[in-house]
Amino acid sequence: MSNATLLKNSKYYSDNAVDVDFLRAHEHLESHGPRHVPVSHALILEKFRDKCEANGLMLFNEQGALSKDGERYMYVADVVPEIGDKDEYHLAVGFRSFNDESSCFQMSCGNTVLMCANMMQTSVIIPSRRKHTHTIHELLESKIDAGLERFRHDARETEENIAFMKTVPYTDELLGKLIIALGRTKAIGNTNIMKILDEVDNPSYNDHNDMTAWRIMNACTAVTTHRMANPLQAMNSSKLMHDELMKLIKPGYVPLGDVDVANVAA
Repeated sequence: MSNATLLKNSKYYSDNAVDVDFLRAHEHLESHGPRHVPVSHALILEKFRDKCEANGLMLFNEQGALSKDGERYMYVADVVPEIGDKDEYHLAVGFRSFNDESSCFQMSCGNTVLMCANMMQTSVIIPSRRKHTHTIHELLESKIDAGLERFRHDARETEENIAFMKTVPYTDELLGKLIIALGRTKAIGNTNIMKILDEVDNPSYNDHNDMTAWRIMNACTAVTTHRMANPLQAMNSSKLMHDELMKLIKPGYVPLGDVDVANVAA
């Protein structure tokens, strides 16, 4: 199951939208005013991949979407973890760049990343933002660097959180506290709470012999990735479940990320 989700519509190309030659052939680079400077989507994708490779990040499940007018581009991908199995857990990265002045260049990273044609973008990295003005070309690489620096930080934090979960013994008391905490958020319905209980008792995909807090997190993940049809609901629920569990087992825990959702022309 991919942690990176891209939602587009019939106004977007998607079949070849992670191919730089396709992007060059179909992108539109017309300036919309004296201060506006469009930037090549193909160039950004090349720089992004080069920077990922230089940082030792291996991408998979790459997805792209280019608007048919050639001005809007969105990209997301999953990242192979440095430690552990990518099927057990991994993070995601992405960026968008709109040459129609509707939004700036900005990256995302996190346990889950979602971008949508309706301008929604989750897990935005604020320091990566750059408007399409005369400095975008000279600052683009530094903005990508800022985004990947945040990714490396969050990846280390996530690996540490997972390792910590695996040291905390599973108890029904801990599970009960999580159920109460999720219920009080009013964001997780009773049906999905019962699914979590079922996955804890009868794991569909995970280790039946695991008796740590990681068993609870795996149950939550199984529900969000395999038993929720709405991708945005699944993404928001996954982060909420992770954060609520970490708050219970690690006092003072601070959730990762700058903002959850950005859908404004920053």
